[in-house]
Amino acid sequence: MNEFSRFSAFKKFIRSNDAAVVLLFTTDEANEEVRQVSRYLRQGLANHATRIMVLTDDKQRRYELQWLEDQGVDAVYSLDTAHELLVARLHRYQKTYAALSQRLYQSENRTGLLLSVTQFSQARSSFSDLIAQFATALSGFCFASHSFVFRQRQEGFTAEQVCGTALSAPHLNSLTSGPLGRIVESSFRLSTPQLELVTQDDSIAILDELGIDSSGYVSFPIVVYGKVLAVVLCFIQNHSMDAVSVRQIDIMKDASSQLRNLLERRTAESRLKTQYQRLKSTLLELQTTQDQLVQSEKMASVGQLAAGIAHEINNPMSFVLSNFKSMDEYVATMIKMLELHDQFVQVLNDAEKPEAKALRNDIENFQRSKDLDFILEDIWEVVNESRQGLLRVRDIVSDLQSFCHKQSLETTEVDLEALVQESLRMLKYQLVGNVTVNTKIDLETPIVAHRGFLQQVLVNLVVNASHALEELDRTANEKIIQISASQSDDGIELIIRDNGPGIPENVRNKIFEPFFTTKEIGKGTGLGLSVSYNLIQKMKGSIEVDSQPDTYTQFTIKLPVMEVAEAEA
Repeated sequence: MNEFSRFSAFKKFIRSNDAAVVLLFTTDEANEEVRQVSRYLRQGLANHATRIMVLTDDKQRRYELQWLEDQGVDAVYSLDTAHELLVARLHRYQKTYAALSQRLYQSENRTGLLLSVTQFSQARSSFSDLIAQFATALSGFCFASHSFVFRQRQEGFTAEQVCGTALSAPHLNSLTSGPLGRIVESSFRLSTPQLELVTQDDSIAILDELGIDSSGYVSFPIVVYGKVLAVVLCFIQNHSMDAVSVRQIDIMKDASSQLRNLLERRTAESRLKTQYQRLKSTLLELQTTQDQLVQSEKMASVGQLAAGIAHEINNPMSFVLSNFKSMDEYVATMIKMLELHDQFVQVLNDAEKPEAKALRNDIENFQRSKDLDFILEDIWEVVNESRQGLLRVRDIVSDLQSFCHKQSLETTEVDLEALVQESLRMLKYQLVGNVTVNTKIDLETPIVAHRGFLQQVLVNLVVNASHALEELDRTANEKIIQISASQSDDGIELIIRDNGPGIPENVRNKIFEPFFTTKEIGKGTGLGLSVSYNLIQKMKGSIEVDSQPDTYTQFTIKLPVMEVAEAEA
């Protein structure tokens, strides 16, 4: 009990300390004193828990009704009231205040417990930090003297202290073995919070050795998808056991259910985020792989073209080299003729000498034997043929480089007629003598497309058509590939049609699948039509197949009409 003679001293004390009862002794000006104290407590501090008792003389009892109704006073007694009655009333107020304080404390801790659960859905801290925060709130809620968080590892359990007098590392380890270890182990098998009494003598002895005064404990398992991640164990002193009622256990069970839902949601979000990153990475890998497949199919086509390209280059190179042999002879003849001419000039001054006449005869004979007139006429044709042969080699190499070069997504104006002819020149070694190719490109203006993509698709389809026609026992004139193109309001339509054996209906819907092929092992990659389909899709077009057995196969490519800027957008 504290006594104050000045109101300022009372105010300073009451601001810093909890008071169960304020007892006012007053005789003179009692109304003003009661009013000051009541206003400060009830209005200034908003304190409605502290009880106010007034002891006054009979003269001041006239204010009793005003004090009770208006000033928030709880009781008014005369100064001559029996001492035993006053003491009994004071004890009663103290018990009431203690019970109310305990309820407020529990209410605050219950709010803290629920708020700590809510933090799991809002905070971005790690699971370990969030569990530690929740364990702290739970310890306050159940009036724990000591509390610990246990986690299960392959070699056993680990303990982390949350509140209470700090234990040393060896003492913490002792919690995970022996009788207390069995308590921890049984807590991991539970899925809901439990309130248990410490009944085993050996358990009580170990707790006493650790300095933990406890007659019971609350075990709170933290469960995610049916797996216990951790267990919070709160040891409760005997005098606090009454405060942990069935109502508190129900609240903890509700908190456990909410916590489980929030943890499972957060775990699902984390897994979803991880899965998203994996899918994103996989998509990038697939895009890279697709580009590599496109290039690999193109290089496979180049491999098929290589033999014919070598043959095409060897033809002009052979007659260029042959022409150089003729040119060597022509140059030697011209040099010899010039030497004879120089000798002839030297003897012109004495034309009657026998040497001059003999030299003139030698020149005439040499000119007739070497047919100098023919050399002078043929040398220009040899030079021209050599030039054309070298130009042919240049064109072949240029076409091959254009086809092999990895194309970007940039669009340009494409002369489809020139593109078709360029592609057929590359395929000449495969087509000449095997099939007849007819073209009908009915376009008045260039089209806007990806030149490399379109050429690769065209080469793939023509090569496939020629391979199909090779199986037929017909002459080259009877094996026909028709390439045609036309333009309409809907776009450009490019058709590659052959009169081959056709595509069986049971495999027609699989031909655009990667690695699907009807050819023998080693004779096809199964990527040609799949790559062609993807390239047409990138150009915002479509490709369709129509076929009749033993009659024809027709691939129809439709491309939209675009401007260059629109295609690149």
